[in-house]
Amino acid sequence: SSSEVIIFGGIAEDDRDLNDVLSFSVRTRQWTQHECAGASPSPRASHAACHVAECMYIFGGSTTVALLNDLWEYALDTHAWTQIVTTMRSALSPRYDYSLIPHGNWLVVFGGYSDATDPFDSALHC
Repeated sequence: SSSEVIIFGGIAEDDRDLNDVLSFSVRTRQWTQHECAGASPSPRASHAACHVAECMYIFGGSTTVALLNDLWEYALDTHAWTQIVTTMRSALSPRYDYSLIPHGNWLVVFGGYSDATDPFDSALHC
C-alpha cells in the first residue's frame, strides 16, 4: 500500500549479501518480513529497485564475487518473484550503484559501475 516502504536484499551486519523482502508500515512503525513464493533473486547489494503499479522491479547489483545484470519483478499482492528476460539483442552490462527509475512503459537505468574504476557516467539505457 502507499503507507509501506518495501526493501529487498542488501548487506547484513556480518557482511553476508541478503535476498529477503521486508516492508515497513509508516502507520504502525513496524517491519514485516515477506514470505516469498517460488524462485527469488540471488542475494545481492548495491542494486536498485523501483515501484511500478503493483510490482517492484530490481536490476543487477553485486555479490561478494560477481556483478549482476538480471532483472526481476516482485508482485506486491502475491509476494511472488518472476525473472524478466529482456528482448534486447545484447543484455545490459552488469553494474552496481546506478539509478533505476520508471518512465512510462520503460525502466530507465543510468550510470553505475562495472568495476571500481569504470563508471558509466553517461550511460542511459531504456
